[in-house]
Amino acid sequence: MNANKHTEEMIEDLVNVTCGEQASVRERHVCREALRSLVRLAKAEQMFELKSDVKTLMNPSAEIILH
Repeated sequence: MNANKHTEEMIEDLVNVTCGEQASVRERHVCREALRSLVRLAKAEQMFELKSDVKTLMNPSAEIILH
């Protein structure tokens, strides 16, 4: 399954569970966009950590000096 499609399905499930049927279209939209923002933030943090790990692997002596 495509990762983006899976993420979108999970977000929709969370919106449905969190907001319930009584929520307005606007409330559901705000919730959905907040969840998408969290996903983007998590991806950015993961990429930052990955780049940091690659730098450490490329220059392990620098890691020893920093700690």
